[in-house]
Amino acid sequence: MTAILTSMFFIVVNAKSTSNEILVPVYIDHGDNLWDLSAKYSDNHTDIRNYIHKVMDINNMKDVTLHPGDVLMFPQSSN
Repeated sequence: MTAILTSMFFIVVNAKSTSNEILVPVYIDHGDNLWDLSAKYSDNHTDIRNYIHKVMDINNMKDVTLHPGDVLMFPQSSN
């Protein structure tokens, strides 16, 4: 399973990240929601709604429903 997650990480990073950001894998727990997680991983200069949209795009999400055990990739500035 670790090999699969590692492979997924590199595929997503290569496909979706820009040169000045990294993608951080986040394991979803019961009670997690996209708004709170996005607030935690975004910077203070980004509109949270735009960041959520970006997270949804990176993870090919159709809605904001999260399931415990899922792994989502959250972009962060590498600076």
